[in-house]
Amino acid sequence: MTAKPTPARGALPLGRQAAPPRQAAGFVPDTGAASAMAGTLIADASEQHALVIAPTGAGKGRAVLLPWLMSYRGSVIVVDPKGEAANVTARCRREALGQRVSVIDPWGIHAASVGARGESLNPLQVMLDASTDLGDDCMTLAELIVGEAPASTQDPFWRALALDLVTALIGWVWVCELVTGRRCAHGPSLAAVWELLHADDLACLLATWLDAHGKHPALPRFVHNGFVTFLHHEAERVRTSVLSEAISLLRVFGSARVQAATTETTVPLAALCGDEGEGEGEGEGEGEGEGEGGEGDGGAGEAGAAEGVSLYLVVPPDRLDSHAPYLRVMLGTLLGAMARRTARPSLPTLFLVDELGHLGPIPQLRQATTLLRGYGVRVALFVQSMAQLKGLWPREHETILENCGLWLNFGNNSLAAARQVAEQLGDVGAEALFQMPADHLAIHRAGQPTVIARKLDYLSDPLFKGRFDPNPLHPHSRSRSGLG
Repeated sequence: MTAKPTPARGALPLGRQAAPPRQAAGFVPDTGAASAMAGTLIADASEQHALVIAPTGAGKGRAVLLPWLMSYRGSVIVVDPKGEAANVTARCRREALGQRVSVIDPWGIHAASVGARGESLNPLQVMLDASTDLGDDCMTLAELIVGEAPASTQDPFWRALALDLVTALIGWVWVCELVTGRRCAHGPSLAAVWELLHADDLACLLATWLDAHGKHPALPRFVHNGFVTFLHHEAERVRTSVLSEAISLLRVFGSARVQAATTETTVPLAALCGDEGEGEGEGEGEGEGEGEGGEGDGGAGEAGAAEGVSLYLVVPPDRLDSHAPYLRVMLGTLLGAMARRTARPSLPTLFLVDELGHLGPIPQLRQATTLLRGYGVRVALFVQSMAQLKGLWPREHETILENCGLWLNFGNNSLAAARQVAEQLGDVGAEALFQMPADHLAIHRAGQPTVIARKLDYLSDPLFKGRFDPNPLHPHSRSRSGLG
C-alpha cells in the first residue's frame, strides 16, 4: 500500500499492523487478506487524552513524539527536554503544516537552521491580565512554583508560610505601578518577585509600603494581609525561615536565562489559546484515520492560511529536575489560559508532556484530563512506568487513567511492571507485554481491543519522507532527512 503524505486531518499515527504469526506446520489457512493488511497504518482521530508508557530508551521519540509533531494539524505545545523535537520537526510544522512556530529556549539548544523564532512568555501577564479574581490567580501561580511538598516532608509549616508570602509578592508586583505610580524593577514578573526576596531588609520595605499605601483602594486585600502576616512573624526565627524557604523555592527564577524567557510575552497567545487559524470546518477529516488504514485526506503541505501555533518548551535534560518549577509554571499558565476560551477550536490544542516524572504533579494537568476536553484541550502524558504515574498522583492516578482513552505501551523492563499495565488493560496478558519484540508496541483505544502493532520509525517510514530535519544528536539521521 502506498503511503499518503499524512493521516487524516486531526489524526495521530500510532503504528502499523503487524504481520500475522507464521504457522509452524500442517494445514495453513488462507492468510492473503491478513497479509495484505500487514503494514497498514493505525491512526487515531478521536479527541481522547493519551497515556504513553515507555521505559528509558524504548524509542518513544522516534516512534510517537516526532511522528505526531509531523502529522497533527492543530496547535501543539510540547515539552522538549533535549531540543530534539524543535530541531527535527519545527520546519515541517512551519512549512508543511502552515503553523507559526515558537520556541522558548533559554539555553539556545535548538538549531538556528530550523528557522523557529525564539520566544518568551510572562506567566503573570497571561494569568493576571484578564483576571477576575486576582487573589486566587496569584495563589495559583505561587502553588505552581512551590509545588507539592515531597512525601518525606514531615512538617509543611514553612512551605505554607512561604506560599503565603510569594502569593502576596506576586500580587504586589502586579499592582505596584497602579498603587505607587512606579513600576517594580523587571516590571510585573517573577524576576521582580525574586529581586524583592533579596531586598536588604524586606520586612522594613514591606512596612514602609504599608505605611504609605496600606489604605490605597487599588491595593488588594490579600496583598495587605500577606504583608501584615509576614511582619507579625517572630523576627529572628520564623520570619528568617519563611524568607529562606521562599528564596529556595524561587531560586530557578534567579537565573538570567529563565528571567529572559519569563519577563515579557512574545508568544502569539491569541492564536494559541483562542480559536484562530485552527483550520476550516469543525471536525473536517476526523474519523478517517481513527481505525486501521487511516491514511486519509487532508494532507499537509496544502496551500492555505496558517493552521495554528506550535510552541516548543526546551530545557536541557540535566535541568529537568532543578528547573521543574519553571516548566510547571509555563504549562500551568498555558492550561489556565485554555480554560478561559470562549470558543472551541476545530481541532484540540495538543499538549505533549514528555518526561512528566521530572516535573512533579501539576494540578492543572490533572484537571485537564477531567475538565478541559470540552475547551479543546487534548493532553498526551509520557511516563516511564505505571508506578511513576502513581507516584505523581497517589490518590488520583486512577481518575487520570480512566480519562485517557488512548494508551500506548512500549514494553516493560520487568514482568512486575508489565503486570501493572496488563491489569489496567484487562484484555492482554503481562507475559505478552513483557515479551513484545523491541520494534512493537501495544495500542489500546477506548471501546476497542488492545492490539500489538509495529512501531513507526520516522527515519524509514514513507509517511514521513522529506518531512524532518536531521537530529544533531543522531548523525545517522542526516542522510535520511530529505531536507536541506
